Order: sequence, then structure tokens, then C-alpha cells
Amino acid sequence: MTGRTFMRALPGVAALAALIAPTLRPVSLGAAPHRTEEVRFERGALRLERAGEEVAVRYPGTTPAPAGAPDLPRLAVWVEIPAGMRVAAVRAEPVGVEELGVVRVRPAVERQVDGPEAEAAPDPAIYGGGGAYPAAWAELATEGSLRGHRVAAVVVAPARWEVATGRLVAASAVKVTLELEPGEPAGAEAVERHRVVR
Repeated sequence: MTGRTFMRALPGVAALAALIAPTLRPVSLGAAPHRTEEVRFERGALRLERAGEEVAVRYPGTTPAPAGAPDLPRLAVWVEIPAGMRVAAVRAEPVGVEELGVVRVRPAVERQVDGPEAEAAPDPAIYGGGGAYPAAWAELATEGSLRGHRVAAVVVAPARWEVATGRLVAASAVKVTLELEPGEPAGAEAVERHRVVR
């Protein structure tokens, strides 16, 4: 799933902020055009929930997958970037990758704001393909501004699943590098009432 796909699932910074606000892990890039941050995960906190022949993966403080996508956790990280810069690319390198077995990850349920969860059909674009989900260990979700500060939201995955083989792997950390370039992100919106540490 690309950053663009994620933005379609959660249109606009306001919708994204409402979903991930309780789980934000703020960091600062300073003035460097390239900066690597290591996002660490406690291996013992990652757990598999079994439902029949399928599993869902859970990790504390993460956001749920979109309905119909493999039910894997994602950690949202707000990053402050220098004024007048935007994210040109995101690179991610997993550290301490461990095999968790061959499984089938169940589709994430449809979560209602005021109502019970509902089963969702598997997303054919994902379950019908042969790649890994998510497509990368870290992806840019969106960019915006907060009280005059540029911020970007990056979604980091503690685990990935190979759809064709069923191979599930987890990382103890993910090194995330943001490559910056001058300019303003297209369609930037204001982010309200969220604290970002400089």
C-alpha cells in the first residue's frame, strides 16, 4: 500500500489526525535535508490472535489496518520538518527481522464510530496479489502544518506478511530516512490541536 493509497483511505490530515492522535510518537528532523530515525519495537509486545485458521497481529499503541486489508498493526509517527521543505521520498530498513511462521492473516474488520465491528471482505488488490503487505516497512501518510510548523506523518510497520507464501516476519526496529526537498506539499492542510515536539 502506497502513501497515496493510505491518503485515499483517510482523506485529509484532519481525518488522519483523528485516527492516530492517541498513538503519535513525535520526533524532529532539525535542519538536515536527510535524517534517519530508528523506530524500535518490543518483540515481546507483538502478539498473534488466532481465529480459526487465520490470525491477526497486535501491537500496543498502533493504528488498525483499513477494512479488508490484512489485519497488521501500523505505528503513526509525526515528524517535524524544516520550513519550506517537503518529503521527497521515504526509505526504510528493518533491523532484527525474525520469522513468525507461515500463516494466513485475516482481513481487518470494518470499524464503526458508533456501532459494532463488521466483517469485511478481503481486499482483492492485496489478497489476489503475490507481494508483501504492507508494501514497505514505512510509508508517508500525509503532510501538513501545525501553528506554522511543517509536519509529516509516517506510518511504520512492526510486521509484514507475504501474501503468496504466507510468510510472516517482524522487525525489532525500523530505520526510517526522510529525503527532503524544497517546496510545499500538494494539498497541504492544517493540523489542529496536536502537539509535535521539536
